[in-house]
Formats: sequence, C-alpha cells, structure tokens
Amino acid sequence: MIGQKIGLDDLIPLALESLEDNILLEGNFYCGNLLNVHCKFRSC
Repeated sequence: MIGQKIGLDDLIPLALESLEDNILLEGNFYCGNLLNVHCKFRSC
C-alpha cells in the first residue's frame, strides 16, 4: 500500500519501526521490498 501511496500517514511509521528491526524485511515480493518501496517514496 505504500507503493500505491495509500494510508501513508499510518503506514510509514509502522514501516520504519519494522525496518529498524530488520532492514531486509520483505513485503509480498522479495527480500528488501519494504526498504525499496520506502526509498522510492522518499525520493519523490
């Protein structure tokens, strides 16, 4: 949902907390997916 820019106010803090625990946390696609999507969003 982050990649689709839905619910970002709620999801970004949760994603960052999860990434602090495991930087290579995977979403539904591949290892490191959550970090990749977050970085793409932050560069917009």
